[in-house]
Order: sequence, then structure tokens, then C-alpha cells
Amino acid sequence: MAHQDIPFDHLVEQLGPTHAGGRLPLGIEVMLNVHNAPLGEVTFQDLDWTVLSFDRGSTQFPLAFAVDLEVGRHVSLEYATALFDADTASSWLAQLMGLVTQVMAAPARPLSSYTLMSDADLARLREWNDTERTVPLPWRADELVLQGLAGAQREVLRHPESGVGWDAEHLRARVSAIARALRAHGVSRGVRIGLFLERSADMPSSLLAAWRVGGTTLPLEPTLPPARLLDQAQDAGIALLLTQRALLPLTTWFDGPVLVLDDVVTKQGEPWPVDGVAADATPDDAAYIIYTSGSTGRPKGVEVSHRSLVNFLRSMAREPGLTSDDSLLAVTTLSFDISLLEMLLPLMQGARLVLAGGEEVKDGARLKALVESEGITVLQATPSSWRLLMSAGWQGHAGIKALVGGEPLQRDLAERLLARTGELWNMYGPTETTVWSTCTRVRPEDVEQGIHIGRPIDNTQVWILDAESQPCPPGLPGEICIGGMGVALGYWQRPELTAERFVPDALGGLTGAARLYRTGDLGRWRHDGCIEHLGRMDGQVKLRGHRIELGEIEAVLAGHPGVRQCVANVVEVGPDDVRLCAHVVPARQMPPAVALREFLRTKLPGYMIPQHFLAIESVPLLPNGKTHRRALPVLDAKVLNASAGSPPAQALTPTEQRIAAVWSTLLGLEHIEAIDNFFDLGGHSLLAARAVSAIEADLGVQVHPRQLVFESLRQTAAACDAQASTAGKRSA
Repeated sequence: MAHQDIPFDHLVEQLGPTHAGGRLPLGIEVMLNVHNAPLGEVTFQDLDWTVLSFDRGSTQFPLAFAVDLEVGRHVSLEYATALFDADTASSWLAQLMGLVTQVMAAPARPLSSYTLMSDADLARLREWNDTERTVPLPWRADELVLQGLAGAQREVLRHPESGVGWDAEHLRARVSAIARALRAHGVSRGVRIGLFLERSADMPSSLLAAWRVGGTTLPLEPTLPPARLLDQAQDAGIALLLTQRALLPLTTWFDGPVLVLDDVVTKQGEPWPVDGVAADATPDDAAYIIYTSGSTGRPKGVEVSHRSLVNFLRSMAREPGLTSDDSLLAVTTLSFDISLLEMLLPLMQGARLVLAGGEEVKDGARLKALVESEGITVLQATPSSWRLLMSAGWQGHAGIKALVGGEPLQRDLAERLLARTGELWNMYGPTETTVWSTCTRVRPEDVEQGIHIGRPIDNTQVWILDAESQPCPPGLPGEICIGGMGVALGYWQRPELTAERFVPDALGGLTGAARLYRTGDLGRWRHDGCIEHLGRMDGQVKLRGHRIELGEIEAVLAGHPGVRQCVANVVEVGPDDVRLCAHVVPARQMPPAVALREFLRTKLPGYMIPQHFLAIESVPLLPNGKTHRRALPVLDAKVLNASAGSPPAQALTPTEQRIAAVWSTLLGLEHIEAIDNFFDLGGHSLLAARAVSAIEADLGVQVHPRQLVFESLRQTAAACDAQASTAGKRSA
């Protein structure tokens, strides 16, 4: 206030700022102008007068608040319509006046105790969260699905890779047979069962059978390192491992009883195994436990009840919707909770469930062929999987419904899917709130205005909370917190972490739920009642559909004797090319990347292994002592080539040169050795799909994506030469 008389143009002249990026001098975005010059009484003889508001046609600043204390005694806001809309501007004025009123009433309170929420805003939020809907019985997931199967008149389960096709009666008989075998092994209410299964028709059968006898399932992905599988199995305390004969050699890490599904005989017409209510689960018992990445280096198990799962399935059946005429293709591993929609919703609705094989879900060309040959009408997948499918040339059709989730839906992908499908749905939700918590149908105008995650599903509330755990009004960002029936029971045997993330619901859940789950996601309510997702507030990332805590990678990598400190980071190398990078402060000399990868592979799943390891002298820090991730070296072509090593020591054959050229373009590398592996150089599943397509187009031979995972350039080229030679002999 002491310098209020200095003209703005004088400041500009004295400070000499430059116009950068179209911004105003001094970087001014908001002007607050208080008209407080005393005018005294203003009169015009024989005339009545009033203040006239008018549109000047332009604004001097993006935002300009004017407080008139003398003439009109009002507050006005002038804003740039290219940046802000009328609803936003009106809400800011209301929030300002509400804040002033609170301060005047109690000026001695701490600033953090005031709220920007008006009564009208709170009423709107409660209206948008009014999702209460009656959920009819039954309340157990197995009963719900088996009830839906009762009316199905056609093939309900198909696994094309093995030629299996079951009708409802055969599926019910298979569930009964497995349930009998589980009961014979002593499985009853609360017993935890590990599911160590290949992609087959016994995936949904085993889920339903385990729940039928009161068990709680724990999916165990066969491709995970044995040490990680053992850690999950021991932490969950599983009493039995359910597997198949083909996987028995991979179960040596487990020393408990094993039930081999191949030995379970299915007989139709046998009665259901029911030993009394005491042995069966209740709606509030855990249906499953799923482990997610943990920031401390230890995965955490999320317990989800039958009640939560049933509410989710009922809501999904209504919206996005599924009918008995649909055929849904299941492509997701059981250890990813979105697979539950794929395994259960079609059976519950009497629709047709088609299970993609283990190789088909990784190969874009085979996946494309499966979608087209099986008449698929519904497909749920992560953005990375959708890109994999389209990279194989899939053109889609108007009769397919696309569900996208697990990662943010980017604008370019939305545009491509809108052109290839009849309906596009964007889904959002963490494991801790039962698969999906919000959803929305994406339309062309949504792409133009900004893609959002929609509104809460049935019996679910979403609140955006500030640092003081107070609800944010529409337009203001905060932490996305989710309440309602979908909230999980908590983290298995982690009471401290459960108490930290699952907090009391002081806002009064409409469904009587007592807790909110703090997601760690940043978001805000838009003025149209939809929610925008604005990224993470911590070190958790979503990469090609997988939820990864960067802290877990750092904790494991720090255990290598050659690593003093390390920072894991996600970097965008190019369009649709996002990679994991580990910045390492070596204890002495930088360990070879191959040694660091092998060390991590014994403890972490493949999707958590960094594509790049870069040596740094020290970890950059912010003033508060936290890691300054933006100050880490940029992963550009120069750094990539420096980390890859020297030029090739061996001359490459013509086929190797052509394949190396494809790799070089995709990976951004100049020098590729015959002994190099595509994934070790920085490749990932999406890039592998592109590499396969490019090699096939150039050489006219087929390359399986798995070759790029396990083979060197020389091995892949030799296989291509052999294939071309065989084809030449046949044609001759």
C-alpha cells in the first residue's frame, strides 16, 4: 500500500522486462484494483444516476478483479474468455465474497480454517454424488454370476486357443467339480487360495468355485519372479495353490498343498457342494486379495469384499452396459483387477465370454485376428493395448464398444478410437475402491473440450479434498478421495497403512459408508459435474496399464552392492514412447546395465525393470530435501547413444542391418550390436509391436514379439533368414 501510487508503465520502464511466450510484462496474470479514492457525495442537479456496466470488448489482463468502495460499492471480475468460462468466473466471485464474509466475522482465525466452499457449491457436489441405487440380492459374487448363467441358452465361455467352448450347464458343472475338490482340501470361509493359472477356461471357473466354498482368492501371475510370488503367498498366508499340470515345474517356490485342475473330473448333474452356512462366505467377507506396488519396496495386498464386487458388477451392467447379445473379449491378467469385469460381467449377463490366449494378448496381429473372427462387441483394455491392436492395422467397426482404463486416455488415442468404434468409454478407479469408480462415454466434443473421467458409478461418492481435508468447490484442484460401497476392506495385515489411506468420511456418505480412500490422484470437479484427472501427487505412475511405485524400484535397486543412491523416473522419449529410467549414483564404478537388470529380475516383474540406467554424480535435491526429478538428465538421443555404448564391433549381415535400422528408428539409437537385445536397449511391448510390423513389411517374414524379448539381433536375423529360405524352397 505504501507504493500504491507508482504507475504500472513506470514499473515496466524501470524493470525492463521482456515479453516471453506471449506473457505480459512482469508475468502478471491477475490484477486486483481497489477503487478507494474518496469522492465524497456525487450529485447531478435534478438527475438520478446509477453505475453502468458494459463490455469493453477486450481485457487488459487474463483476470482483473475490481473492488469499488466509493461509487457502485461492488466487486467485479473481468476475464479473458479465451482462457476462462462464465461459470468459473462466477464461482470465483462467489468464493471471494464468501471468504471476505468469513474473515470479517472472525478475523483472528488461521487462514487454513476458512473455506472457499459456498452453500450453493456444496449443494451441487452433493447432487453430483447422489448415486444411491438399490442393489438387489444376491450379495455374493459367485451367487450373482451363477444366477445369471441360469438363463443363458447359448455358448457362454470360449477359449479359441485350446478349442474349448462351454455352455452354461457345462460351466456350472465345472465350477461344482472344482468347488468339491477345494472342499475336500479343507477350504471353507476365510481360507485364502492362490490361483497360479495359465489363460484358460478354468480362470473364471476357479474364481467362482473358490468363492462358492467361502474362500478368498489371490491371483499369482506365473511370469513374476519366484521370490516375488513367494513373498505374496507368504504374506497372504495361502493354504492351497490352485494350478495346472503345465505350470507345476514353476511352483517349486511353494511348499504347501497344490491342487492340479487337470486332475479334477467334471460330472454334470452332481449336486452343489454345500456343507452349511458356517462354511460359506458372507457379503462382507473378502472375495479376493490383489497385491499392488508399494513405495517402501514391499507390495501391499488389497482386500475387497463380495458386497463391493457385487455393487461394481451391477453398476457396470447398467453403464457402460452389457446384454446377453454381446461377446466380450478378455485380455487382462488375473493379477490386474480390471480382469474381474471381463471374467464375471459377461457370465452374469448371460453374454459370451471369449478368453484370449497368453500369446494372443501380446501379439497385435493375433489379437486383431481374434477380435475379427470371434465377432467381438465389447473390449476393455489399457491405452497401451489399444495402441498395440491398432498398430496391427485394426480398423474396428460401429458395432464394438471400447472401454479404456488403467492409464490416462490421451486425445490422439480417443480420436482414433472414436473413428473405429460405436461407443468409447473412459474408466477410472484404483484397486482400493473395486476396479472402476467413475466412467463416462467419450464423445467428439469431449475431445475438443478436454477428456474427463466422468461421474461416480452407483453407490459411490467422489470428493476433492484440500490439504486440510476440506472439500474443494468446483474448479479447484485437490486430492481425489472416494467413498461408498466400493471402498475396500483395507490393506491385508497393514493396519498403519490402512489407517493412513482409508480415512473417516466426515462428509456423510449417502450409502452409509464410513470411510474415504485417499487415492493420491490430483483432480477437480468441473462446473458441468464431471471430474478431471490432473495426475499424481506422489511417486506412483501408470505405465502401459501397470501401477508402479517408483519408490519400490528404488528400494530394490539400492540393494545392489554397486549402487550408492538411485532415482527411478518415467521419461517420454517420443510420441507413445514412455520409458522407465534409473539414475544411479555408483558406489565405485557404474555397474553394467545387464548386471543391474539381472539383479532386478529376481525381485521385480518385467514391467518394473527400467529400460535405461544412467550414471549421475549425485541426486539433485529441492530446498526441502526432496528429490528434484526435473533436474535429472534429459533422456535424449545423445544420452541414449552414450548409455548404449560404442559403435558395433562386428560387421552386420544384410538382414541384421535391415532389422537394426528398424530398431534404431524406434529406439533412437545410432549404434546397435549383433549381440544386443531389443528390450535391453530400451524397448517395451508397444515398441516391440511396431518393430514386428516394420520388420514384416521390410523383409516379408513374420517375427513373434517374444523373439524380441529373449533373442539378440543376430538370433532374430538368423530366424528371419531361415524363414525366408524355407518360403523360397516351397515356392520353387
